[in-house]
Amino acid sequence: RAKKSSSEKEPTARSGDGMPTEQWRLATTQEEIKDRLLGMKAIQQQHALLHVNALVDRCFDQCVTDFWLTRHLGTREQQCVCDCTHKFLALSLQLGDTFATLLASPELTKADVHTRLVR
Repeated sequence: RAKKSSSEKEPTARSGDGMPTEQWRLATTQEEIKDRLLGMKAIQQQHALLHVNALVDRCFDQCVTDFWLTRHLGTREQQCVCDCTHKFLALSLQLGDTFATLLASPELTKADVHTRLVR
């Protein structure tokens, strides 16, 4: 095995798409930037699907009580699903806004942000 020189050190930190952060910073061509953005878009789509699946699981389990008996939702079940969905989405938006606001504050550390979100 050939010994690497000090200038050939492999970076250990990784970006969100699994690429070493040094390679991310060096991605300067339009094609490389486009590839990275497409990778980030795919990750965001996966997160959105997981979010929707969590919403469906939670609201279905909470609201639908006799699906095994009849394949249609009753009026009460429909209203419960609508209310559950509305609350889940409103909370998600509020949490996202709060998180973005906290991260935009330059004087806060990561520990401060975590403490304020957990409260």
